Amino acid sequence: MKQKKIYSDRIFKYVFLSLFVFLGLILKGDCHENQQIDPQYLPFEAELCTLKGECIYLELADTFEEQYIGLMKRKELLKLRGMFFLFNPPRQVKFWMYKTLFPLDMIFLSDGKVVALEHAVPVCSSLPCETYGPESVVDGVIELASGEAKRLDIRIGDSLVINAIPKFFEF
Repeated sequence: MKQKKIYSDRIFKYVFLSLFVFLGLILKGDCHENQQIDPQYLPFEAELCTLKGECIYLELADTFEEQYIGLMKRKELLKLRGMFFLFNPPRQVKFWMYKTLFPLDMIFLSDGKVVALEHAVPVCSSLPCETYGPESVVDGVIELASGEAKRLDIRIGDSLVINAIPKFFEF
């Protein structure tokens, strides 16, 4: 009985915290359609090298704010460049294309294995936007310019290795 109580207390805390965060975003204005968002350019902190020898340099979005903004308002994403969204702890995620100005490929990862792919996800300029992502838990998502996942022959079931780039490395 005591273990069941602890479990229900954790669920209550999780639901309460989630509701608190959601209400905070609404009150702060982060979920408002007219909010002014500037594009973000994060440092390249990781790379994914394919079996063909091509390396994709990845900006790392690992905070809530960085993940929320993602590639919004960016004018382009160059070939062999992308954004890596890291989720720790792993969780089920849904991505949208709100205020993203060009189509993207999305690669959903769990323990380095591709569990889902979304090709040429269309832009969304106004709410509500469609969401994309698997029903399973993931620990990372890579966004690439539309067509890059096919060009690089990335498929569901592939194992991908993402390596850290030393901090002193610059482009």
